[in-house]
Amino acid sequence: MQKQNGKGDVALFIDWENIKASLDERGLKPNVSSMRETAESFGRLVVARAYADWQNEWHQNDPQNLYSAGIEPVYVPTRLVGVNALGEQRRKNSVDVKLTADCIETYHRYPSVQTFVLASGDGDFVHVINTLRPYGKEVIAIGVSWSTSLRLSQSVDRLLYYDRDVDPMEFHPTAVEPLPPASSELEQTMTQVISIIRDSRLEGRALVNWIKQELVRRDPHFNEQRLGFDKFRAFMQEMERRGMIRIVTVGLVDWAYLPNIEVSAPGPLGAGDNARREDREQWERFIQLADAVEKSNMFVAFNLLVDNMIQANVFGGASTEGVRQFINDAIEDGVFQRITRSGRDKVTGEPFPLRTLVMNREHPIVVSVLGAPRGNGNHNGTAVESSASEATR
Repeated sequence: MQKQNGKGDVALFIDWENIKASLDERGLKPNVSSMRETAESFGRLVVARAYADWQNEWHQNDPQNLYSAGIEPVYVPTRLVGVNALGEQRRKNSVDVKLTADCIETYHRYPSVQTFVLASGDGDFVHVINTLRPYGKEVIAIGVSWSTSLRLSQSVDRLLYYDRDVDPMEFHPTAVEPLPPASSELEQTMTQVISIIRDSRLEGRALVNWIKQELVRRDPHFNEQRLGFDKFRAFMQEMERRGMIRIVTVGLVDWAYLPNIEVSAPGPLGAGDNARREDREQWERFIQLADAVEKSNMFVAFNLLVDNMIQANVFGGASTEGVRQFINDAIEDGVFQRITRSGRDKVTGEPFPLRTLVMNREHPIVVSVLGAPRGNGNHNGTAVESSASEATR
């Protein structure tokens, strides 16, 4: 098993509502690209999950950004537990219970994971920290400086503050001034980044996280620290300072644009007259397989679609990150829509909402591959709140 910088594997668990609410106090938003990069600095990231009630309107647009960064959103429902002294409804979710259970499961299923990165300032997680550390696991917490529990900070092996160490509110470049020494390796790497962005299916723009994945794929020995940068983002910021790229935060993730590409450029689906032939063939294979997956499954989760595309080699050996990016772009352009259907717990019999991807069969790209839709079935891309067919869990 290949390890990054000789370190063991890493698992990242994000208490999304805790981090987001803490940053919101100062009008800030979490940057998931920076959170992922921070976790990867401790080794190879093999598990990355974020926990929240995604049905909550405040979070409904976040899963798409998390998927873009290769982080799996895990749904934890919220329930009302009465009213407080002010007469306000009190809400409670079970993030701490679900996240703790997943940490323990990861410990047993993935013994290669040596470092657990817990993004939360909630003191309720002390018990999982005290469970993992005696087994020789390193536990690192990412909290917000003005809201992290003192009890939590005293229990972990290392505490990082999001607003100081992960995505500093005031950027103080460590490798830009003074400039790193000029080297052919540095210049060659920057040239390779430009080549990766140009080769991107998105024509002149690419996710910063994906760019690093491509660099490592092309050069397994790549390490930004060898070039004089503490983080990959600092390396990309140096390229931006030189006018080679522009870094734009869209949603909650970082993108790199070539200087001549407008940020408001149209979607990247490539189904028009200027599309390359290989793009059209790729889209045809993608739509055909997605159609088969949808017809054979009552619910189509994002990761199910990713796994099927990788197994069928639809994208010619592309990285998992590249496949995730492609599917996210399809969602952004309306090829798929997220809808809510109703499931029923097999044990308790209680209904629960379940989000699923449904292909929009009226989308021009889908029509060009599968033909015009027939009738008014459940696959017309229209959002629904429930389905007559209920799933059980």
